[in-house]
Amino acid sequence: MALMPHFSAGPRSGGLFGSEHRLFTHAVQFYSDPGFLVRVLSGLVRSAFWAGDGVLLLATPEHRESLARQVRNEGCDLDAQRTKGCYAVMDPGEVLPRCSAGGKLDLSSLMELFREAVTRVAEAIEMKAARVFVFGELVAVLSAQGNMEAALLVEGVWDGLVHRLPLSVLCAYPVDQFQAAGTEEFFLQICAAHSTLVPPDDYPTPESAKRILRAMAGRQSQTPSGGSQ
Repeated sequence: MALMPHFSAGPRSGGLFGSEHRLFTHAVQFYSDPGFLVRVLSGLVRSAFWAGDGVLLLATPEHRESLARQVRNEGCDLDAQRTKGCYAVMDPGEVLPRCSAGGKLDLSSLMELFREAVTRVAEAIEMKAARVFVFGELVAVLSAQGNMEAALLVEGVWDGLVHRLPLSVLCAYPVDQFQAAGTEEFFLQICAAHSTLVPPDDYPTPESAKRILRAMAGRQSQTPSGGSQ
């Protein structure tokens, strides 16, 4: 896993990758303001379409609707992309029951569902070297339910798929999920599950910012120099 940049405590205006999804394989965006997340996603979605790539959103209805308004206001014809099959959406609330058995996630079913969805979008793209930009929010839904173990398992599913399919995956977590003391270890586990980490636009409180930054600094100091682990 490539080492992440040190987090800063101050707000940020955009992701470390700008609006180019091809610069990462499996990234995570922490955010405080949902509007900030939508702006980041809008740039990535529009640039993906302009490059001839496809888009798959596994996002909550609220974020899908906000993103659709933002993208359309910025001149992108989502209806045309959807008609071509280059734009597809999935609802985490519908995915969970479809891929669960006995109250536990069925990872094989989940991987197959993701694979099929990505493949459908990829096959609709006219360019041979095109990729699919995926935004995944199922992990944040599971985390918000207190099911951190399942969230990390889903991260593992995406990590397996990025090595098999032509896609870039961006996951996102509200940073207030890590406001309480004792959530640092889960935060670090999420970081370890991604190749690219992006700091939030802000933190819930100055105290939570100090705890998160302290945990990040401690993890960095334990990692041998050389840029990977």
